[in-house]
Parts: sequence; C-alpha cells; structure tokens
Amino acid sequence: MIYQNYEQVKKLNSSVLETLLSDGDAQERVWAAWEIGLRLGKEALPNISLQAHNAPDAGTRRHMVVVLAGLGHYSILSTLATHDPNESVRGTTAQYMIRITDQNDTEKISLIINILEKDKSPIVKQSILDSWDFDQHQIPILLLLDCARNKFEVVRNSSIKQIVKNRSANDLSTNQIICILTDQITRESIFLFLNWLLDWDLYDVMILSAEKAAQSSKLMILDFFVDKNLTFSWEKLKNLSQIRNPDTDIRILNILKIESNLEIILWLAFGLARAINLPKIRSRSQYLEQQSASIFYNSAKDHFLSLIKAMIPHKINFSDSNNFQTILNHLENDIEYFDEYDDEDFWEDEGINSEEYIKEMEFYCTCIKKWLSKDAL
Repeated sequence: MIYQNYEQVKKLNSSVLETLLSDGDAQERVWAAWEIGLRLGKEALPNISLQAHNAPDAGTRRHMVVVLAGLGHYSILSTLATHDPNESVRGTTAQYMIRITDQNDTEKISLIINILEKDKSPIVKQSILDSWDFDQHQIPILLLLDCARNKFEVVRNSSIKQIVKNRSANDLSTNQIICILTDQITRESIFLFLNWLLDWDLYDVMILSAEKAAQSSKLMILDFFVDKNLTFSWEKLKNLSQIRNPDTDIRILNILKIESNLEIILWLAFGLARAINLPKIRSRSQYLEQQSASIFYNSAKDHFLSLIKAMIPHKINFSDSNNFQTILNHLENDIEYFDEYDDEDFWEDEGINSEEYIKEMEFYCTCIKKWLSKDAL
C-alpha cells in the first residue's frame, strides 16, 4: 500500500488515479473510485463499472457499488445484484438499488422483488426486507409469508417486521397467521407478531396458534399473554389444558379467569396430584419437571380449595376420584405433621398460626370427602 489515506489520493492526477483504480490494493481502489467519481461524475462510469465487476476483493466491489449508486448507474447495479458471486456484494447492491429507485418505477421495483424471491442468500433477503420503503408498492404477501418461514432467523424477523409495519390483519388468513406463529423460534419474532395481532383484537387466533405450536413456541405465546396481563375464560383455554404439561399449566393458570366450573376443578386436581405423585428425582429432566409441577401446585392449591368449598359436590369418575384422594391424603399428612410438630414458636416465626391452619385444612378435607362420597351428586 503506497497511499495511507484518502487525502493523499485526492491530490493525484487523473492518470495515476486510473492506474490506482485498477492496480491498487483494496483500500486504494476505493479511494480512487471516490475521487474519480467526484471529478468526472457520470464520465467516470465506464472505469468504475469495470472495477466493480473485476475487483478481486468483495469489500472493494461493495464500495464501488456505493459510488455507482451515487452516479445513478442502475444497469451495472442490477447486474451486480443478480450475478456477483459474493452475497454481501449482492445484498449491498440491492439496498442501494432501493435507495435510488423512484416510487413510480414499477419495472425496477419488480426487479428488486424478483431478487428477493430468487436469491437464496439470507444476507440478500434481509437487506431487501430491511431497506424496503416503497409506500405505493408493497412486497407481495405470499412472498412475505414465504420469507417469514425461511430457515434463517434473520430473514424471518425481517419479514415479520415488514408485515406488521405495512400490512393489516385482513391481508392474512387465519391459517396464514397460525403458520407464521408456529414457525417462529425466537421470542423477539413471536412477541412482535403477537403485538400486531393484539392491535387487531385477534385473541382467538393467538390462542389457536398456541394450541398448534411446538412446545417452546407455545410457551412463548403464553408468556406474551402473561406479560400483557390478559385473561381468558375456561372455554377459550380448555384445549390447551389437555396438554397436561406443568410448564404449560403454570401459564394457563396465570391467564385463566377462575370461576365455579367442574372442569376447572378437575384440571386443578390433576395438576395438584401430579406434583404430589412425582417420583424421586433421578435426572435433570425429572428435576425440571418436578420444579414446574411444584410451582403449579403452589399457585393452584388455593384456587382448588376455594372451589371445593364454594361448589356443590358433583359425581366424578374413577381417575378424578384418585386425584382427589391423593390431595386428601396429602392434606391429612400435612395436618399430622403440624399436629406432631408442636413447637408454636417455630410456626410463629414462619408467620403461621398452626392451630388455625390445622382447622382450615380439616375443613377442606371434609369438603373433599363430600366429593368422594357415594352421595355426591
């Protein structure tokens, strides 16, 4: 490298500049291109265009693209955007094509859309999606949907940003919305899209998406509901409750409107019995399951006992009876433990009145026994 900075290059005469443009190192070629472009304007296009094609360094070609865009040489840019072997060069070129394309030039806009559709590179696709600003011409919705399901996360994220920025919910069918959500794997994409759906009050579609999504995406969708302090009736969440997964159930409980409903009691009873019956921990997966089941137990217990107390006993099947019996046995063991451990100072230090607690648990045990009796309605 002969020259150390652009200030040295700009003082050179034209012949030296042209030599530097073709024979200099990567940085010198860029400086020469800038200076030739400034001096000659569009007359510099032939030489700069040649170097944009022939420069061996991709970084140099990217800088040539900037000069060519400033000179308005669209035909060379379109060739680089479609044929350059380097995806970064193609992506940068597509960006600058968008910048210099008139809003009403449908032919050039169609060319850019075609590049978005045909080029497999995530860099090129993301470059176009992030740079698109043609208010009068939107990217076709089917192409956006295809990008939203691209295997590369950056393309999916950029596509979703385009959808929420420029589209309405009326542009998408329920199935298309569900496909987008169930294909996403990042919290950022899911929350961005859900916020957009929330603006359109599409609660049912969001819940349906949670039902159909893989477990990790399902949890992120439910986390969104929790973060937004949304609540739903049992009827809305009933299908999700059938999954019987502790992590899912924790989130359902956080967004469920608790009401006097037999199905809610039975669902709560299953979750409580599940936590009580978990086997001894022998692996990390069992530890995580027990941890989640315990969290559900601590959150669900008071709801279950309140409903048991408030509702008239119903006749329940064998499986549900087993769950009730498990809870009853657990409470009775708890009572026995409190009764045997008669250190009142200890319970007071824990903020618990042991005598009142025992009476309360005995009352709830009586309520559960009514549900388990043969006379249950």
